[in-house]
Amino acid sequence: MIHSLAGGSDGYIPYGILAFGQSNSLFGTTEYGGGLGQCFYTTLAYCGTIFKMTRTGSSWSESTYLSFDSSGTLGFTPVTGVLVNPDGTLYATTSFGGTNDVGTVSRDSSLNQPLRTVKSVCAAACPARVLPPFRKLS
Repeated sequence: MIHSLAGGSDGYIPYGILAFGQSNSLFGTTEYGGGLGQCFYTTLAYCGTIFKMTRTGSSWSESTYLSFDSSGTLGFTPVTGVLVNPDGTLYATTSFGGTNDVGTVSRDSSLNQPLRTVKSVCAAACPARVLPPFRKLS
């Protein structure tokens, strides 16, 4: 084991696979946790995180890269992990939120810039409720 989540601001209920990033780092998601307030769709606290694990020598340190909240345009409740391209671009999906409230696809082009929504799931003719994205990015 390289890290045990504390279940607070660093998140809890990790979902998806870890993605290798640049500079000896790993990225992952948690379905719940974070630090931005009560999540709209659940009695569980907070709306999920993207966390970053950085390796220095033989030890790992963890930091919260992003905390989701139910009022933002990024969506919330990520359950698929993230994808990091060789150029450092990070992609993430959420299960809820966005324009149609059924999830988002977001990206961060430099891992130093805020994540921004690329696409809200579902088009203008969106049914009242569709299944959110639960599959990994590839």
